[in-house]
Amino acid sequence: KKAFTGAHFRQIFKHVNVNDFVMVRNYLMMLLMYAMGRRGVEATRLRKAEVVADDEKRMLIVTHTPAKQKERKRMITPIAYATENGFMDVGKWHKIYTRLREGKPESPYYFQLDTGKQMNTNTVRQAYKALFEKAGMDFTGYGAHSARVGAATAMAEAGATGEEIDEHCTWVGETRKRYVKRSTENKARA
Repeated sequence: KKAFTGAHFRQIFKHVNVNDFVMVRNYLMMLLMYAMGRRGVEATRLRKAEVVADDEKRMLIVTHTPAKQKERKRMITPIAYATENGFMDVGKWHKIYTRLREGKPESPYYFQLDTGKQMNTNTVRQAYKALFEKAGMDFTGYGAHSARVGAATAMAEAGATGEEIDEHCTWVGETRKRYVKRSTENKARA
């Protein structure tokens, strides 16, 4: 899959209606999975109790067991990225989403459908696609995995070591090399 980039977030941000539950949910899901280097399916398993905002230290603390791992992993996701307008401010979007969830059917899942039901990989893909379409961008070649690929690529471009990327994205073996290389090749063609 192609990788999401900061440019995608900047473009989508311009079109996000902060009073639209579905749009905010989709944007926060894409942003959080990118920040954590996770697959879309992991967004569907994330429970409300696993996400805690620490406003004093300006971070989101996510305690989650990634797929195929036996122990819970504690991820500390910076709330404020260095942006003037907050388009990648995870904490800001968490607060908006939490407010918009009020009055929705109860669900143990952090990201839920309007009905309160659990999302699945296809609904995550459709959520990302809807954001791209709203921003007038083509979704061809992207998918539920694109946030994870984007995270690994951004880390590599910022000078992170292979081991740091593997640890952050919970990868083993040669997976990182395939995704980072493929993503870099896609950027070169763009």
